[in-house]
Amino acid sequence: MAEVRVRKAERGDMGRLLTLMQESAPVLHEEVHPSITEQVLETSSWDRPVFQAFLAEEVDKSGSVMDTVGYALSHNLYSTWEGISSALRHIYVAPTHRRRGIASRLWRAVVKESLEKDCIRCDCYIPKHNTDAIAFCLKDGRMMDITQKEGWRLFRMEEGKMKTFIQSVKHDISRARIRPAKREDFTAVLKLIQDLADYEEMPEGPIIDAKKLAYHALDQDSPVFECWVAEDIDKCGKNDNTSSGTLVGYTIFIPILSCEGRAVYMEDLYVSPSQRNCGIGQALWATAIQTGLRDGAVRCEWETLDSNHSGIRFYKSKGSINMTEERGIHHFRMFHDQMRKFVQKS
Repeated sequence: MAEVRVRKAERGDMGRLLTLMQESAPVLHEEVHPSITEQVLETSSWDRPVFQAFLAEEVDKSGSVMDTVGYALSHNLYSTWEGISSALRHIYVAPTHRRRGIASRLWRAVVKESLEKDCIRCDCYIPKHNTDAIAFCLKDGRMMDITQKEGWRLFRMEEGKMKTFIQSVKHDISRARIRPAKREDFTAVLKLIQDLADYEEMPEGPIIDAKKLAYHALDQDSPVFECWVAEDIDKCGKNDNTSSGTLVGYTIFIPILSCEGRAVYMEDLYVSPSQRNCGIGQALWATAIQTGLRDGAVRCEWETLDSNHSGIRFYKSKGSINMTEERGIHHFRMFHDQMRKFVQKS
């Protein structure tokens, strides 16, 4: 039996990656979105990176590639409590090459790279019908089903609903100005993150500091996330762009990619209780969606706790889909210690 080599995908591999994505889509019960082309994959992995991929290749004794038999695709996520994390979005091995440990090697390659990038955890999203993948996740306690344990629910808004939503939102809000976060804002943003933790009854709250938040948003060659804030214009004046008012809300979002196309993942959306019901939250959400559409996104995704009944009613009223409820998607999480143990088993 020929040897199998796992390596990180390079710029010239995007055609082979696209072929594998198309081959895997029926198995994963997904469709490759028409917007996913070889050029889009190249741009999204090298010019403006939003995903990473590994390939499994069957090679002969001389090291020449005989066939590409599997792939793994991942992207960054962000924890506003702890920092950069990763998400394994797809893993696939051709049927004739299964039961050889190739999927485990691809998964370990993703986790190893995540550790090298100082990711604090690795997540994956698996539909409940994929019992083999779920069994692998739960084996030896390596991952936690946080959908089941903590009540997180994955929501999605498709492209048509995204466009309808932003057309319906009033962006010129009388009480607040929506703008990109500046370096000096992140101390106040961190305070709002803590307020959100308190609202969600998560007592541990953020351990990250404002300096690191600013670095991940502004200083890296390829920023991990974008942050926009809502500023109380009563404190600075609606047309005064030189002074700063009190921040009363924020959103943090991340560009991602999968078989189903480019997307914008909204990590946080929060408005101070005293400033709610006046359009600020919708304006922040619309800003994340507009940014995503500008960059070619065909969906917006986010998660919320199942206890957030008013939020869930609102999301559904805007045409969003509860992917956990309707498609059985569960969110699994591998924490840092388990990531290290998993890689060391290779």
